[in-house]
Amino acid sequence: MRTIKQKLIFLVVLILVSPLVIWGLRISSVTYPLIWIFIPYLIYSLLKRHKSLLKKILLIIFLLFYGLFFSFFLLRFVLCGYGPTEEKYLSRSNSDLKIVGRDFSCFGTTGDLVLYKQYSVSNNIKLETYYKTFVDYKNINVDTSLWKPIKNY
Repeated sequence: MRTIKQKLIFLVVLILVSPLVIWGLRISSVTYPLIWIFIPYLIYSLLKRHKSLLKKILLIIFLLFYGLFFSFFLLRFVLCGYGPTEEKYLSRSNSDLKIVGRDFSCFGTTGDLVLYKQYSVSNNIKLETYYKTFVDYKNINVDTSLWKPIKNY
């Protein structure tokens, strides 16, 4: 990638394909780390080769904050994870739209139920966006006038 335009297009493509789920694989588990690595590369490439002292200071401050956030992200990526997908609710108006739940837990802690809206493009390709997180599995409040519960057997 030589031009800034190509780099920005690549970043936008990474962001746009992140909500896809193909054959049960969440693409975001690959694209999010790539985005975290690509953003500093993009910022560094925007700076000219001859940096002024102010640019160097701003770059160091940015890298310190970025490194701190990246370390938290990396720890979460290594020590935490999702359980298997469980279909919870089906849209009353569109049968291709579901709410699916996943147990998200970190090593040695109890998990949270994370709900995602999932739109089926085909049998193997789905679009997924965040809906809600619940700490208590007993008190899940989803509008049942819009969603009907799916019975798990």
